This record gives sequence, C-alpha cells and structure tokens, in this order.
Amino acid sequence: FTARSPNGDVYSPSCSSGDWSGTVIKSGLKLNTTTNAVESLSTVVWDAGQILTAGSILAASDTSADPYLKPGERKIFTYRREGSSPAIAFTSANLTQFDTAMRNALNNSPVDNSTDNLGSERVDYLRGVRIQENATTNAFRRRASVMGDIINSGPVFKKEADANLAGDSDYPAFAKTTASRTAAVYFGANDGMLHAMRASDGKELFAYVPLAVAANLNRLTSKSYQHTPYVDGVPRVGEAKIGTKWRTVLASGMGGGAQGVFALDVTDPDHFEDGSTGESKVLFEFTDQDDPRMGNVLTQPQLVKVKVPASTTGGAPTYQWFVAVSSGYNNYVNDGTGRYQSDGSQAIFFLSLNKAAGAAWAEGTNYFKITVPASTNSAANGLANPGVLLGNQGEVKSLYAGDLQGNVWKFDLSEGLSTQNISDGKILRGGTTPMFTATAPSGTRQPITTPPLIANTGQGAHMVVVGTGKFMESNDPNTTGVQSIYGLWDDDGASSSDFGLDRNALAVNTVNVGSSVVTITPPSGSYTLGRGTGKKRGWYFDLAATRERIAVEGAQGFSTITFNSTIPTGDCSGDGDGRSYTLNPITGVHAAPIDLGTGGGMLGIPIYLTVEMDGGN
Repeated sequence: FTARSPNGDVYSPSCSSGDWSGTVIKSGLKLNTTTNAVESLSTVVWDAGQILTAGSILAASDTSADPYLKPGERKIFTYRREGSSPAIAFTSANLTQFDTAMRNALNNSPVDNSTDNLGSERVDYLRGVRIQENATTNAFRRRASVMGDIINSGPVFKKEADANLAGDSDYPAFAKTTASRTAAVYFGANDGMLHAMRASDGKELFAYVPLAVAANLNRLTSKSYQHTPYVDGVPRVGEAKIGTKWRTVLASGMGGGAQGVFALDVTDPDHFEDGSTGESKVLFEFTDQDDPRMGNVLTQPQLVKVKVPASTTGGAPTYQWFVAVSSGYNNYVNDGTGRYQSDGSQAIFFLSLNKAAGAAWAEGTNYFKITVPASTNSAANGLANPGVLLGNQGEVKSLYAGDLQGNVWKFDLSEGLSTQNISDGKILRGGTTPMFTATAPSGTRQPITTPPLIANTGQGAHMVVVGTGKFMESNDPNTTGVQSIYGLWDDDGASSSDFGLDRNALAVNTVNVGSSVVTITPPSGSYTLGRGTGKKRGWYFDLAATRERIAVEGAQGFSTITFNSTIPTGDCSGDGDGRSYTLNPITGVHAAPIDLGTGGGMLGIPIYLTVEMDGGN
C-alpha cells in the first residue's frame, strides 16, 4: 500500500510471488496545471530492494558508498526476554547470547526441525551474506533480492514531530529538535525484519528482527521455501511521553507472522544502536506469551495519552502514555504453544510505555485489558484496532473498534483507566451490547477490519465513520458480498439502551455510478440526527462495485474524511483497483469527485497533502 510524505514523495511497496522478494520504491508527485490533479511521477528515485541487494554482492575489498551497505555493515537488532538488556545486535557473533528460543530455532533445519547447528550461517544469510546460496553442502535458498516481500505491511514516512499533538509545556521544545533529524521510511517485510530506510536515498538506517517471529526464521533459508509471513503489519510512528521525556515511538503488529506487537524508540533513527544514554531503543514486545488473548495484529496500533485515576490513597489523577492495540485475529486458535483463548471473545490492550526495560508484564500494573464478548462462537471473530476521540488536553475520551462479526464497540475512558473502572463496567459502554452492528441488505454481517474515524458535528456530538470489508486471507479477493460505509451519530449521553443499532436506524444515501465518476446523494427528504422518535442515528451507503471493500485505514482532514476502497482481482503483484471516497462526515455525501477507479492498482492509506503551486499557493 502506497504512502506519501507531506512534500509529495511517493513510497510504493511491491512483491514478486515468483521468488517472494519485495521492495519499496520512492517516486514523486507533480501537479498537472491543466487539470489541477496531483499525479504520480514515473521516475524511480530509489529502490530499497535493489540497494540492499547491490550492497550484498560487494566484495570485501570494495569500498562501500552511500546508500550501499555490505551485510556486515548493516545495523540489525533483535529482542531478548533473557539477559540484562532487551536489545542485542543481530549478528552471528551474538548467537550464543540470543534468547534460547531464537538460538534453537536458528540452529534447527527447516526440513525436519532437527539440530544442524547452522545458526551462525543463517544469521549471516538473513543479514544478506550470499555464500551459502551457492554452497555445495548446506546450501540455502537462492535469492534474487535480499529483501522479502511486502504484502499486508506498508511504508510510513516520518520526519518532524506531530505539530498537531496537544502536549505538555515542554513539547514545543522537543518538536523543535526533530525539525532537523533524518527523515525515514519504516515498513515491515517478510524477510523477518522491520526496515528503516533513509527517505532521501534509501540507505538502510537500521532493521529490527522481533523475537516473536524467531520460530520460523530458519524457513527463509529452505530451498523449498513456501511463503511465510513475518513482519506483516503496518507500523504506527508518533510522539509519546516516556517518563519525563518526549520520544518518537514506532509500534507495530506482525500480521500473520506472530501474535503480538513491538515498540521501538525511533527518536533518532541515525543512532538506533547508540546505548550511551543507558536507555534501550527496543522498548518492548508483547505477545500471546504475555496474555493468551493477544492475537495477530494487522493494522496500526494507537499511541494514546490516558487519564489514570488517583489511587485509593488519594492524590490527583495523572496522564500516562500507552500503546492501545486490539487483540487482532486468531487469538482462539491453538497454534501449538498452548497460548490461546478458549472462546471468540476479544480485547483492547493498553500497554504502558513507562514499563521498565526487562520488567515482566503484569496486568493492572503495566498493562490493562478490556474484554469484548463475541456475538457468536460459531463464526470467526477478531477485533480491529481502535479509532480515537480526544479531549481538550489530547487525552483519550473514547475509543471505537469494530470486529469481524460487524459489531462496533464503544470504550469510555473519560473517568480514566484502572482495574476498578474496568471491573465496574464503566469503560465498555453497552456491556455485552455493541453500539452498532453492520449487516448487508441480505442480513449477512459485514466484517470490520479498519479503525473508525471520528469527526465533531459541532452540535455536542460526533460522527463515528466506519467502512466494512476484509482483505487478509487467501480467499478474500474472491468474496463478493456487499460492503458499506456507515456514519454513526453518538454523544456522551447515550446509554446502553441507545445501543444495539443496525442500518434501519440510519438514513440511506444513494450511490450513482456514471460514465466516469461515482456520486453520492442524500435522501430526498430532510432528516435530523440524534436520539429520539423520528430522528436518524446516522447515514450509510453500500459500495457499488463487485468485490469492493474498505480494507485500509482512512484519513481525516479539517472538514472531510477519506476512505480508499479496495477492489481486488489478483495476488500481491498489484492487480486490482480502488476508489477514493472523500466525504462530509456529517452527511456522508461526497465532498470531492469519486473516480470510477484508479486503474493503477489497489490504493493504500490516504493522506492529506499540501501541494505548493506557483505563487506559493
């Protein structure tokens, strides 16, 4: 899925199913002065896979030059649960210091899982060493590229700190220091790594191998390799306060690669390895080893500031930063480790960024969990990552999250996050009753796999806008069920008796497919949003194209929201199409022309850009 930087550079991932290699390519945007449309440039500025592969074939006597790195020059790290420090360089020299689980997995044959003690060679291979690819004994899989495929992950651009963040009085000073730092592009790949590439020229700044994917790393060297997911989730990069210091944090799931998330301090991507301050740049990993309700996380976690109530001994409430992440998918599937949930219930986790390095996870102390019931145990379930409604201080007021059974759940954090508020039912509004259930015209439940967007109505309430559809399993491209976009009116006064809504409580917008554009029009009669007799609790419209769905996260502008739909037709080669829906969130009517389709492949996460034109406008 394509990402863009604020200045218009385009970062596009791709993969080849022939050898399961991949890359991210940087190009750019231009303004068509005839049509005033923003168009992509065909020129390739850099190719991340080509850069890493070119560096891997440099001879020992060759001199490296930016952006090329020899395998031994790459800065690659991994995580340890054992030992005094959670971070360690991922090198063959450090193999004996890896966690037992990772060391044993690397020393095992992918053919029969017997011990072959080739761990050092496998570490070197993953770093890009090519010697074993041509060996007469102990030959490893040959690679056209040392970078793995990118399918469910995607690039995220980051330079300056978020200017819109409502931080403490010391935040502006921190934000000012980030103005001159190196811009980086972060993405996961199925070579087992999270990559950080310099945005200007594609040089790899560092890479991270999660401990959670260790069990399958040896498969990458198998000559009969079959595609396996590793770091296959989209990362979130943003600012948070850890203790008394502002930092830039990357949090990411691993998609189908492992059940859980990891968090890194990427405040200074040029010096990820610099431990002179005594602070670990690897903040944590949280997996089903820490809580069996944790599942596979595909979409971006949230970085949130949360009110923590005063303790029973008195004192004022405080605010702390957490990674808020859903339990994701497959948490009730026995993956052979014995760490799974016995039913289809899901959860929202709040993982403290203040957790001391090396400290064990303890529910109610450094992480909190809010459990969400399943509507039925006879159908698959999974909870997507939440959308966030913020208060005046930048703190979380409410979260909204959808699940595979079509339910939208509301979590009220206005009174703060504590085990008492969780057990008293103050946070999960509606209890076992969801706020809304999405169903197709046939009555079939519509899966929700992306976070809702929340917009202020200016009338003491807000709209929770959510799209439906799923694109994460091998059969998903072939599904043709009707999917929809919903706008749900909500205010803080809504009680559990106001929950349990379905499409019958909403106004119906009409979708008209013309010769070149799609238009969305409101109902012929006027209506009033709100609770009570004769009022509508929102709006909806059904997506018109066969196989069309909302499968990537939307974006929010000043007075509009945008969802990019996905219309799949093939595999990871990029076959498919999409439409970009820019809507008035209060009415659900299109605020910008909607093309019939891009004709250029499936769309990624939208971004609102400021494009400088002649005259500085």
